[in-house]
Formats: sequence, C-alpha cells, structure tokens
Amino acid sequence: MVATVYVTQTGTRYHARTDQTCMENARGFMAVDLDTAAAGGFQPCITCGAPALPGVTEGDSQWLRAIDDWHRSKVFDSFMEEVFARRVLANTPGIKVDDVEVQAYVNAGDETYKVDFLIPKAGLVIEVDGYAKDGAPPTPTDLERRNRRDSALQTKGLTVLHFTNAQVQQEPIACREQVAAVLAAKAASVPAPPPAPPTPAVTPPAPVASTPVQSSVPAQHAPQPAPTPPTGAVSPPKPNQTGLWIALAAAVGVLVVVLLVIVAVVLSGSGTTDPAVPSGPSVSGYVLPTNGECPEDFPYKAHENRDGELKVHSPGGQFYDVTTADRCYKDVEVAVADGYVKSQR
Repeated sequence: MVATVYVTQTGTRYHARTDQTCMENARGFMAVDLDTAAAGGFQPCITCGAPALPGVTEGDSQWLRAIDDWHRSKVFDSFMEEVFARRVLANTPGIKVDDVEVQAYVNAGDETYKVDFLIPKAGLVIEVDGYAKDGAPPTPTDLERRNRRDSALQTKGLTVLHFTNAQVQQEPIACREQVAAVLAAKAASVPAPPPAPPTPAVTPPAPVASTPVQSSVPAQHAPQPAPTPPTGAVSPPKPNQTGLWIALAAAVGVLVVVLLVIVAVVLSGSGTTDPAVPSGPSVSGYVLPTNGECPEDFPYKAHENRDGELKVHSPGGQFYDVTTADRCYKDVEVAVADGYVKSQR
C-alpha cells in the first residue's frame, strides 16, 4: 500500500499530517502518494515524522536529521555550505554523519584556522568558495591568504579541496566523485596491522632422578635437603637501578614538555576570541525570515524551489506573496552574488 503524504504550494518537504505545527503557515495543501512526492524532489519533514523516501537507508535519514539540526542551530556560515552538505556529502558513499565536523578549528603551526568541513579519518578539509560575504569577488589579497592557509594545512598532512558555488549547484555528482577519490586514496594508503608474533613454546623441565640414602636417623627427624631448582629454570633478574633512574628521568622530561605546551597554548589564546558565526545584515547582507515573511527593510525573498533552483523574488512579483522565504535580502544584487537567480515574474 502506497503511503499518502501532503505537500504545500511553496514548501520543499512533504508531511505526514496536516494538523501539525509545521503546517500552521501553509497556504493550502495537496494530498499525493509518496512516490509522486519523491519524484517531485520533495524531502520528508522531520518535525511531523513523515515517512522516509523510497529506497532511503538509515544512513540517509541520519544525514537529513543532522543537516536540519545544523540549519536550525545556524551552524553554516553560508547557504551554499548547507546545499553542499545536502547534495554532496549526504550522497557520497563511505561518509557517515559522525565522520564530519562542520565549522571546525584546525591548529597548524602558530595559527588556528576555521574550515567549512573537516573529515578527520580521511585527513580531508573541504571549503565551499563563493563570493565574499559582502557580495564582492575575492581580491588578490584574499587569494594569497587562501594559498598561505592551504599550505599550512597541507604541511600538517591534510588534503584541501575547494568547490565553487557553481560547482555545488550544477555539478554535485562531480563534487562527490572528488571527495570519494580522496577517501579511497586514504583507505589504500593505510598499511595493514603487522601480524602478532608467535607465542614461544615452553618446554617443561626434565625430572631429576633421586637416589635413596641409607641413614640411621629416623625419617621424621632427618634433615631435609634444600630444594634444587629444576634444570632449565631461570632465576629472577635483579632490578637494574640504572634503567629505573633513566626511565624516571624520561617520564619527568615528558611531563615538563606537556606542561610547557599547555602554558604556551593558554598564553597564545588569552588575547584572542574564537570568531563567532556571522549573523545579521552587517556581515552577510541578509536576515532570517519570521514565519517565512521578510521585514520591510529586507524585502527580497530568497528561496530554493522544489527543483533545487535558487530564486530571489522582488516585492510585487507574481510569486512574491506565496513564497516562503529562506532568507531576506536588503538588496537583490547581494542575493544574486550569493548564488540566487532573480525571478523574472
């Protein structure tokens, strides 16, 4: 029996029921079967527990839940990073949610760098490059800083991949293939663990023959000879005082080095503050909507439609009122620079 789900006019997810909080702002809905919703590119709603897409594994479901949590927690620095997670990482074989760190910090030399995605098991850093946060293309200074940063990360043994906004939108399969190639190369370079050494066979000592001795002393009062160690037995070694002193000195030296490293880290970080996730129009040029609607001073509605197209709608447009905004922009040029296409209607 094919499950029935519900889709809205402007949403990108299908829902299990219509009386849930996730449907409160819907301007009408339509009942369709699950296969139709999947063919239309809809994703399951996590809030109302909609059924999974046909053929979706538990791993895929974990990715969908994790990306939704990252979105709600505002972990991503840009919308294209979220698109990369959905279109590339969630569909790349061999990567689990627990393998990926989003907006991670990596120490390289005297510097600490913030990276978009880090996959420690593969030694892989992924950066989603687009326009700068203010909408301007990267300057030569920006490119020089990026190259210096990449060199520092590569010196640490990490592989760095860069993907542009256009690659993420138009060539997600090619992006997956590049990530999968790095994973495969890393797996092939890991040497197999050496075999355990064989356990040496222990030969039991040969019994020592004893000759009875005639004595006039009664057996119960006769002196007992001292026990003789069996042939092949090894006496316990005497403790090596020199070796003990060397081991103690080495342990003290290691402890001193660890303490010096901790002090250096504390002193180097005492005057800096971890960079916060940018928010507000002063950095990114957009604000988040309230119930899908934009404020008057940020009127342009940016939205990813069911076909995966990134559109920005202007006030007075044909679809402006029925569009549920993902972002609100003050200037349409900034939205276009972030990867959205201006709606012609």
